[in-house]
Order: sequence, then structure tokens, then C-alpha cells
Amino acid sequence: MKLNERELANTVKLVTSNGISKLGDILFDYVNSVWLSKLGNGSFWMAVYQSSETIVSVFVNFIGGILSDTKQRKSIIWICDIIAGLLCIALAVFVPSIWLLYAIIAVNIALSVLSSIRDPAYKAVFGEIVRKEQIGRVNSLLESCKQTIKVAGPVLAMVIAKFVGSKMALLLDGLTLPAHFTIKISSCYKSCLP
Repeated sequence: MKLNERELANTVKLVTSNGISKLGDILFDYVNSVWLSKLGNGSFWMAVYQSSETIVSVFVNFIGGILSDTKQRKSIIWICDIIAGLLCIALAVFVPSIWLLYAIIAVNIALSVLSSIRDPAYKAVFGEIVRKEQIGRVNSLLESCKQTIKVAGPVLAMVIAKFVGSKMALLLDGLTLPAHFTIKISSCYKSCLP
């Protein structure tokens, strides 16, 4: 059984918006990793940066699952994306250089929390946009897109960062928010069920 027209449109929007979001995550990590590696004692700060993200994910992932089961999934996704975009813009525009190291680590921790809350909501929203028997197909498309971005994303992030610079790359990451937010708002997540 194939996806009907509404299911296909919703699936394309969901996969596209999630892909843009994941590409933004890779761009953020690339820019910050390069900047941290150039610091004196850069390997220490890279370890702090990466381990803080992992530790936060371990402790917050279960909260994301609980929230996606008990709250409005669409609202969780939108709110997390808005906050993430604003944090990236704030980091690029408003943080003075003297505080940048600590701000990068703090924003990375905040983005890890948001991702741990947002990701289960993405998967849980499938039941609202496609019929139950199509959930596996949509999940497969989403995972294929994520894996493609994991492979191609670092190269694209490197090109973007070299072309526009680190601060502009962070600003661009924050400004991708309207793109995936608009994709979600534009009639996405309308129930396909009667």
C-alpha cells in the first residue's frame, strides 16, 4: 500500500525539515570544533565540549520520550527549533569574544537538551501524519535522510564555514530556523486519518 497524497506531502515536509535541522547541527559542531581546536589547550576544551553533549543526552533522553507521549508533539518540535535557532543567532551576534568559549559550551549543552526533547517528538508525530501501516516507511525515509546528511554534512559544513567564516556560519545555522519552521507550519502534520 502506497502513501496517499496528504501522507506523501507530510512525509516530505517532515523529512525535509528534519534534514535541515540535522545539517544545522553538523554546521554548529563543525564551526565550534574548528574554533576550539585552535585554542591553547584546545584538546581539553574539545573533550569538555563533546562529553558535555553526551552526558546531557544520557540524562535528558528519557524526558524527551515522556514529553512526546504526554504533550503536544508539534508544539514540542516548534518550540525546540525556535529556541535552538535563537541560541545560535545569539551566539553569533551578541556574545563578546571574551565569553565565547564558555558560551559555546553552554549553548552546546542547551542544544543537546533541546535535541533530546525534540527527537522523540519527531518520531512520535508519525502516527498523526500517516496511517499506522505506513509508519515504518516514513521512519525508513527519515533515517535514510539522516544518514545521508551525516555523510555529506561535514563536507558541506566545511565549505560553508570556509566561504562565510565561523560567525556567519553560526548566524546562517540560526537563520535556517525559518526554513524548517516554515516547512512544518505550511499545512504539515495535518492528520491523515478521518
